[in-house]
Amino acid sequence: MCRVADVCLDAGVLTAVETRRWERLVHRADRDAYLAAHVLVRHVAAEFISAAGDVDRLAVVQSCPGCGGIDHGRPAIAGHPGVHVSLSHTRGVVAAIAAAGPCGIDVEAHRTGGVPAGTLTPREQSWADGQPEPGAAFTRLWARKEAWVKATGEALDRAVMLDVLDADWVTGELRTEEYAAAWVVL
Repeated sequence: MCRVADVCLDAGVLTAVETRRWERLVHRADRDAYLAAHVLVRHVAAEFISAAGDVDRLAVVQSCPGCGGIDHGRPAIAGHPGVHVSLSHTRGVVAAIAAAGPCGIDVEAHRTGGVPAGTLTPREQSWADGQPEPGAAFTRLWARKEAWVKATGEALDRAVMLDVLDADWVTGELRTEEYAAAWVVL
């Protein structure tokens, strides 16, 4: 996880599909976060495959197994089928991971206020409501759920029913005063 400001925002590394998606984003902060995440995932993948000098040549591609679309779905590094990647961005912060197996990562800005109804299991809801900062507690659990969805390919509605409070499959997580991130490597 790193701040968007710490990533060199070079749009020249984006594929045509990534560029079209990036250009559709309205707010500058969203565009910068998208670009930073897509640059960061290339750096992380290059480090993973010991190809740091090839960062500019790595292409992030996506494909949807459901519809066959190439503008959404699980990201991958073209030409490197044994490298699994995941990326996440929110305004101000990005995260990326590369692994030899399916992986997922998520970063979220702490939610202010209460916990959204219907997003947590009853046990998770009770735990979050009992925390000093319920919004931050919710964010931590939600990042775990999103990372799991990205790693497994399961639908988000399944994650809502998944209790992640004591999830021993969470590979790691990081929390700051403003953000929560979690990652899963299967």
